[in-house]
Amino acid sequence: MLFTPFTFQNGKTAKNRIFKSAMEEQLAQNDQPSEKLVRLYGAWAEGGAGVLVTGNVMVAESGKGSINDVLISDDRALEMLKKWAKARMQNDTLLIMQINHAGKQSPAVVNKTPLAPSAVPLVGMNGFINPPRELSADEINGLIQQFVQTAKIAEQAGFSGVQIYAVHGYLISQFLSPHHNRRQDQWGGSLENRMRFLLETYTAIRAAAGKDFLVGVKLNSADFQKGGFDESESVQVVQKLSEMGIDFIEVSGGN
Repeated sequence: MLFTPFTFQNGKTAKNRIFKSAMEEQLAQNDQPSEKLVRLYGAWAEGGAGVLVTGNVMVAESGKGSINDVLISDDRALEMLKKWAKARMQNDTLLIMQINHAGKQSPAVVNKTPLAPSAVPLVGMNGFINPPRELSADEINGLIQQFVQTAKIAEQAGFSGVQIYAVHGYLISQFLSPHHNRRQDQWGGSLENRMRFLLETYTAIRAAAGKDFLVGVKLNSADFQKGGFDESESVQVVQKLSEMGIDFIEVSGGN
């Protein structure tokens, strides 16, 4: 079965069922994709996997998780992105761009005041990650549009789809977590409100992209953190995303 094709519900087909999950390559050059990334993904495509998922591509300057993350907030890097996307074509491979925002996990070396759903500091990170400030409602809507913008650029460059990063303590998983998200507005409180950022991001990307463009999510099974996002809530989010027609969900866990 591993070497039989798999067709997603939007009709796009992976040549086999081998799925290379994301790793944070840290191979950006001045925030932009580099020739090293092009060569790396060309080699992985030659390796034969049906689907390759990139490491973090950050949607905004405020959301970098390391100094060498790729940042795609406009089309300045479009030509290099096209080369990166083309690297997978030599072996009929699907290439998914993972799009992310670090939220409060943006280190001090790249972000003096990180952003978060609520101003809840990370424990034990003094000197490495500074305490965050709470996002305004307007900023939240702006960040959703940044995810959409990055996804549109990925599609324009020739990527097969995007994976919305909602795990491991980064921004979207911060919204999902009752520990990290203590808002009293439409973005916090109930699970329905805490999942709103993820669902609206998915809906907006799906509306902006072509039907052949894959849109998936990487979601925690649980944060494994007291008072955080747990398995029962994860199942409810999976059910909701499935009802909305998401193309794939990759399950992980932790922070």
